[in-house]
Amino acid sequence: VIILTASRVHLSSFLVKVLSYFTSFKKTEYSHAVMSYYDYKDDTFILIESTNSGVHISSFDEVMACSDICVLEIKHDAEKDIDVINTELQKQLGKKYDNLFDISDDSRVSCVEVVYHSLKNFDFEKDYPNLAKMIADKKTLTPQMFRDCGDFKIFFEK
Repeated sequence: VIILTASRVHLSSFLVKVLSYFTSFKKTEYSHAVMSYYDYKDDTFILIESTNSGVHISSFDEVMACSDICVLEIKHDAEKDIDVINTELQKQLGKKYDNLFDISDDSRVSCVEVVYHSLKNFDFEKDYPNLAKMIADKKTLTPQMFRDCGDFKIFFEK
């Protein structure tokens, strides 16, 4: 799943929302994206995010320290597809943070790039056509775009 969050008290959340507004010219609810994957060996979900300290595994409590949340289901649920996502997510671990949200360079990654790079090995334009079009049009990717594109099923939102 993709987890989108926002905080009403963090300056970084406010700044991402402002920058996202100038990308889309509409109100932005979410300022952070986290990707989870299923660990078959331990029967657990692992949460991976990129923050100013880089890409790392986070605890449930760390991710849920927010005021707004949206959980999105991805389209790939076959075990082989999940394995591809897990492999790509693990490749992101340890990378430095990218505060420019430059999806064309994966040497440094932002929170949205962790999600994007974990899904890009599929037929991205076919599986996520609305998001692919939004990225092409806006020349960037923001957390809110995952919510607004309509390519993901909203599992939970509060």
